[in-house]
Amino acid sequence: MSIFYPTNSTTMNSEPAKRTAISSTDSVSDIIDRYESALVSGADVSVQSFFPAANAAEYVETVCELLRIRIEHDWSQGSRDVFEQILRELPELADRVEIMAPIAYEDFRQARLHGVNTEPEWYARQWGIDTSQWLEEWAFTLSQLPAAQRLSKLSDVRSTPAKV
Repeated sequence: MSIFYPTNSTTMNSEPAKRTAISSTDSVSDIIDRYESALVSGADVSVQSFFPAANAAEYVETVCELLRIRIEHDWSQGSRDVFEQILRELPELADRVEIMAPIAYEDFRQARLHGVNTEPEWYARQWGIDTSQWLEEWAFTLSQLPAAQRLSKLSDVRSTPAKV
């Protein structure tokens, strides 16, 4: 049985977001796979249309993962204000620290991977998120990259203006 979850959101071109059929038996992985396929196909897709019902047990996990994927995708396409854009589209998330913290970290991580010297303190000041472990987590991320790529990311971050 498929359930259509309506959304009040719009896509980037301000047309109403298309509804996505989400089955009550879909796993988080099924939903993520469907969203990633839509992104790869180039479809004009609203991430919100893939959100499960707000009372679903896996709501937070699914929304966090969908938004992480959107942030990664949009950064790879050249967008630099993805996090702020998400919050303009979904202002209700600003009060959900269990969603805000992981997506803010993903934005920070993507910024650093793309050579933008974003500081964790910016997210803490702007959104009240605990960022005390972010530099340690970033160091771990860097340690997982091949040496040449790691050096490139370090020099990019030092030379690119940032959110501070």
